Amino acid sequence: MEILIVGILFFGLIGVMAATARGWNQAVGFLAGAILGPFSVLLFFVSGVAKAPKAEPSKVCGQCAEHVKAEAKVCRYCGAAFKW
Repeated sequence: MEILIVGILFFGLIGVMAATARGWNQAVGFLAGAILGPFSVLLFFVSGVAKAPKAEPSKVCGQCAEHVKAEAKVCRYCGAAFKW
């Protein structure tokens, strides 16, 4: 019985550490770790919410209104030249 309690506390603490590292709620991390047991180690590898890639700076073409890279000298959609 003591081994079960120690195991639940141990894996619950692993869940808390994983939750803290990911910015999740620590209570939920403890419950997930206690319920999942040895599989709570997998919480360290769960990515959570996928992060969107960083948006590149862009500008809008005056001719076709498409977004192109800020460094572009010519619109790739309509071929209009940009004036600096």
